[in-house]
This record gives sequence, structure tokens and C-alpha cells, in this order.
Amino acid sequence: MAEEIKGKDLAVLLQESWDFFSKRWIILFQITLFVWIPILLITPLANILWTSYNSLKNKPELLFSIKVILSGGILLFTVIGMFVLILLMDKLMKVAIMENLWEKPEEKYYLGFIKLAKEVWPKMRELFNAQLLAWAIILSVCLLFFVPVMFFLYDFLMLLPEENRYLLFFVPGLPFIIWFSFVPYEVILRGKTGKDALYSSKNIVSYNFIKFIGNMSVMIVILFFVNIGLTGFFKLIFSFSGSKDLANIGELAAAIIFNIFSLWLTVFHFNLYKELEKRYLMDQEISTHNPEASA
Repeated sequence: MAEEIKGKDLAVLLQESWDFFSKRWIILFQITLFVWIPILLITPLANILWTSYNSLKNKPELLFSIKVILSGGILLFTVIGMFVLILLMDKLMKVAIMENLWEKPEEKYYLGFIKLAKEVWPKMRELFNAQLLAWAIILSVCLLFFVPVMFFLYDFLMLLPEENRYLLFFVPGLPFIIWFSFVPYEVILRGKTGKDALYSSKNIVSYNFIKFIGNMSVMIVILFFVNIGLTGFFKLIFSFSGSKDLANIGELAAAIIFNIFSLWLTVFHFNLYKELEKRYLMDQEISTHNPEASA
């Protein structure tokens, strides 16, 4: 490309995202609460299944073994299925809210969350299929690289803390996680499905790779310091009480407030997608009408 396409700089993206977040964080947080309510309903069942699993797993009889497999399987699929459904619905509803209200942040929102959930539900299947394909590719790449590493560097891996071994497993898949980060928007907003959504997301991110990494890194660093500040503030406030219960309340308060602030990252990611998609499409249009300009 002969000349770089100019767009919004980081300061503008941060300011736009903050302006929307500061006016709409209550709606976004209400969606979080609304969507995650099923977790409160499913938790007792998960606890019962987990207790049943623990009580049976050490018994050698075949009948007990079958019960262990069944209870463990039910627990696994129930929790994972509900968690995936909640994550997808959370994304669907928040993207719909941001898209509808982005240009009119002062407008009151009247549509109930149940009605909104029904409106976005038709997109659930396409979003699930696209995300399933994305994670199938990511996990396949991770396995492809991790198996040889386990074979040749097993002794080294065993020296690492257990959680670090799991993190190391996902390192080969990081480029794909980054490339596919815009897949939900391509499905929800652009009507793409399956591999088309993956290709579109990868093309947009690849074209703007440095800008994407730089912008997201700054946003994550900002939230990192927000988290440190909130945690330190509440620890300082409640440390004078000398009560462990109050200290726990302070930690909970810090966690809730940080989760609210993390919605700023959701808004920023959405805004960044809109900006980077525009830059990519402009370049494609220039290349189509003037091939020499992209040389």
C-alpha cells in the first residue's frame, strides 16, 4: 500500500470507549447479572453431582464405576454447556446493545432484557458453530506443538508449577486466539458464518496487527493498574478494622467494582473492531479501484 490509511489514534478510541462506558455501564452490568443468573440455579445441581462423584470415585465395584462415569459426565457437560451458553448469550446481548446505542449514548433504553435475549437468540447457533470451529483450530495447533514439547522436555515441564504448564500449552495457539478475536462481531453484526467469520476476523486483525496489539496492550495495562489500585485501596480502608470478615468484604467489593470497570475493555474491544474493520475495508476498496495504489 503506497500510503497508510489514517484512522483514530489510541487516545480517541479510549475516550470514545470511556464516554460510552460511563453512560451505559449500568445496562452492560445488568446484562451480566441477567445472563449469569442461571449459574446461581445450576450451582446446587453441580454441587450435588460433585459430592456424588467424590463419594463414589474410590469404590472399586463395577456398578459404582459406572455411576462415577455417569455423574462425572453429567457434571462436566452440564457445567461446560451452561458456561458456554452463558458466555455466548452475554456476548450477543452486549454487542447488540453497543451496536444499537453507539451513535446515541444519551438515548434511554426501553427494550427489556428478556425481549433482547429473544431477538439475538437466532444468532446463537451461528456464533456457537463459529466459536467451536475457532477453538477446534486453536486446540489442534496447541496439541500439535505441545505433544513434541512434552516428549522432549517432559522433565523440564515437571519442574514448573502446575498452572504454568497449562499456560504453556496455549502459547502456540496465541496467534490464532488473536486472529479470531473479532469472530463474534463478524457473526453478530455482519452475518458471517463458520470459516467465513474466521477468515474475515483474521484478515482484519492481520492487516492492523501492530495497531491491534498496541491498543489492546495499553487497555489491559490500564485495567491492571485499576485492579491494583482498587485492591490496595480497599485493603487499606479495611485493614484498620482488624476484622477478617470486613477484609473479605473489602476484597469482594474491589472484585465487583473491577468487574464493572472491565466492561470498559468490552466496549473498547468493540470500538477497536469498528475502527480496524473500517481501515481494512477502505484498503480493500482502494485496491479494487486502483490496484497500483496497493503495490
